[in-house]
Amino acid sequence: TAILDRLTGPLCDAVTGQDGGAGAGMLDALERSNLFVVPLDDKRQWYRYHHLFAAVLQAHALAEQPEQVAVRHRRAAAWFEEHGMAAEAIEHALAAGDHEVVARLLTAHFEEFVRLGRNASIARWAASLPDEMVRQRPRLALIFAASASASSNNNQTARRLISWAEEAINAIEDGGVFDPAGDVNGTVVGAEARELLPPSKHRVRGMLHMVDAGIQMTRNDLTSGLPNLERSVEEARRAQHPALLAGVLAHRGRVYVAMGRLEDGRRSYEEAMLAGRAVSTEANLVMCVPHTGLAEVLLEHGDLAGSTAHAAQALDFASRSPTRSPVLYARTTAAQVMMAAGDISAAFERLAEAQEFVRGTSDARYASFLSSVTLKLSCRTGDLDAAADVVRERGLAPDVAVDDDNEEEMIAYARYLVARGDGGGAAHVLSRVLPIVRDRGRVQHEIHALALQALAYE
Repeated sequence: TAILDRLTGPLCDAVTGQDGGAGAGMLDALERSNLFVVPLDDKRQWYRYHHLFAAVLQAHALAEQPEQVAVRHRRAAAWFEEHGMAAEAIEHALAAGDHEVVARLLTAHFEEFVRLGRNASIARWAASLPDEMVRQRPRLALIFAASASASSNNNQTARRLISWAEEAINAIEDGGVFDPAGDVNGTVVGAEARELLPPSKHRVRGMLHMVDAGIQMTRNDLTSGLPNLERSVEEARRAQHPALLAGVLAHRGRVYVAMGRLEDGRRSYEEAMLAGRAVSTEANLVMCVPHTGLAEVLLEHGDLAGSTAHAAQALDFASRSPTRSPVLYARTTAAQVMMAAGDISAAFERLAEAQEFVRGTSDARYASFLSSVTLKLSCRTGDLDAAADVVRERGLAPDVAVDDDNEEEMIAYARYLVARGDGGGAAHVLSRVLPIVRDRGRVQHEIHALALQALAYE
C-alpha cells in the first residue's frame, strides 16, 4: 500500500489482494498504536501514512518488488474508478503506464474536470499519452488541443492537435465506420454548432455564445457582443459550471471597463470571484483575472489600499498560472498600482517579469500592450530616455498605422510625444486613434486619448 497517497480499508484490500476487511482492521490497529498513520476524516475511514514512513515504504517496494508496483497501481486505479473517483484512478493508471485507461477515463470525465477547473491536470494527463494514440482518436485530440490552449496559450500545439482530430474523423468517415456517438462523443464543428445542440447542453451553448460575442466585438463594437455575453452567463448558470461562469463574468467585467462602465465592471468581477471559489485550486486563471480587473478599477477610483490588495492576490494566482495572458496582465496592473503607491523600483521589477512572458510569443498584441504600459510608467517618472528606447525598439512614429491591436500603444506613444513637447505630433497620432476607439466603443481609451489631446493643444 506504499503507492497510495491516502488509504481506506477496502482500497487496501483491493491493492493487496486480500479480503475479509483485513485492511480496515490493520488501519484501526495502527492508529490505536499511534504508528505511522494519520486520520484524514472524523469518521476514521481515510488515512495517510506519515510522509517519511511513506517514503521509506516506497523505496523498499521499488527495491524488493519492482514488478509488483505497476500491478498495485492498476488495482488502485480499478478501485478508484469503481468508486467514482476518476482523477485518482487516472493518476494510478498513469503511474502504471496504462495509457488505455488514462485515455478512456480522461475522455469520459473531461467535462467534469473542466467544470472543476482542473486544466493543469488535464494538460498533464493528455501530455502523457503517446502521439500515435492521440492522432487516432478525434475526441482525445480535441481534449488535448483544448488543454494546450487553456493551460499555456500554446496555439501552435492546439492547431496541430486539431488537425490530428480532423484527420482521424476523415479516416473514420472514409472507412465507413463513423459513429458520432463513439470516440468523437458528439463533437460538432461548424457555424451552425449552437443550433444543432439540444437546449440541455448548457455548457457548450454558453461557450459558443462567448465565441460569438468575441467575433461580434472584433467585427463591430463592444456593445454588439454584450447580448451574447449575457446569454453565455445564463447558460453557465444553468449548467452549474463554476469555471465557465467565473470566466464569462470576468470577461464581461473587462468589456464593461473598456466601455467606461466601471461600476458594472466592478460588480461583474466580484461575481466572478464568488463563482471562482467553487473551482479547483488549479484554476488560477479563473481567480487571477477578476483580481487583476478589480485592482485596475479601484485604482481608477483612487482606492489605493483596495487596489493594492487585489493586485497582490492577482500576483499570487499569476505565480501559479500556466497561462500567458493572466500573468502578463497581473504583472502590468501590479506595476501601475505600485507606481501609484510610489514604489518605482517594484513597479519596474513587475514590468521586467512581464517581459519574460512576452518574449518568444508570436502574438503581437502582448508586446504592444506591454510597450504601452512601459511608456506610460516611464513618462510618469520622467525617464524619457527609457521611453525613447521603447519607441525605437517598437518602431513607433507619428505616421505608423493605427489599428485595433496597437491603439493603446499609440495612445501611450502620444503621451511620450506630449512629454517631449511635441504637441503637434501627439495631436496627429490621436486624431487617427480617436476614430478607431470610438468605432469600437472603447470609451475608457477614448477618455484617455481626449485628455492627452487637450494637453497636446495647450
